[in-house]
Amino acid sequence: MSIDADELKLYIDNESSLHGQAQSIFKNLATKKVRSTYQHDLAVKLFGYLVEAGAKKAAKEYGATLPWHKAFPTATRKEVAEALTRSFEAEFELGNYDYLLPKKYQKQMLGVGGKTKFPGRGHATKKVKFRAPADLKISWSPMNQAYFALWPATAPTHKQQVLKTSNADEMCAWLRETYGAPYGCSSRTHHSRKAKHTQMHDPGALRSATDRQLRGFYREEKRDVARARAEAVRRGLPLHARKKPAAQLDREIAAHVSSWRGGR
Repeated sequence: MSIDADELKLYIDNESSLHGQAQSIFKNLATKKVRSTYQHDLAVKLFGYLVEAGAKKAAKEYGATLPWHKAFPTATRKEVAEALTRSFEAEFELGNYDYLLPKKYQKQMLGVGGKTKFPGRGHATKKVKFRAPADLKISWSPMNQAYFALWPATAPTHKQQVLKTSNADEMCAWLRETYGAPYGCSSRTHHSRKAKHTQMHDPGALRSATDRQLRGFYREEKRDVARARAEAVRRGLPLHARKKPAAQLDREIAAHVSSWRGGR
């Protein structure tokens, strides 16, 4: 993709005011997929309307000196529409849009024991509220199945800085680490889960926990340990305490106990 096309696609992916139109297109095309009436060329044409709306908003927001259709010419818009179509087709094959299908098709896609064959189902419907600085925008991209933190575009390039996280917990942790304790998730569910996890460290809490709570606590602890190990590797920091040589221990003890003659 050209630079202009890549920037326009990124803007469309992350512009929350376009998500409603995008969801409508996803639902339309996903339904056509399961009905075997899907046509790639018509999908590109449909995404073209989304690209046109995004081009108009981007040109206005960035203060383009040229009209929107010249700032983002036809060739660029077609390139973005084609990229969005290919992205939709790949995401559909992964099952990331089956939650948008009519219920009768969702039932047909359920496997043995009522478990869906598509791992992405329902993930994009999860709503999490974030506490972030006023100039920082947090948005969910159903196309990328990820959360984005967006800073205002600055002169002279007017390029927007973007941070991508794969889930809400990562975004909340990044907000707290970057801006302090007041920021992060304002979702009650998120806080209550974290609070319960912290309480499990209290004496006797594990003994009285249910099997489900115990398994959840174990999974959380494994994730925390994995993150700590990854950060330690990045820093080149050994996590395990090194044993001091016997001679060094003798010298340290002798400095405080004059009668010490060594441990031998």
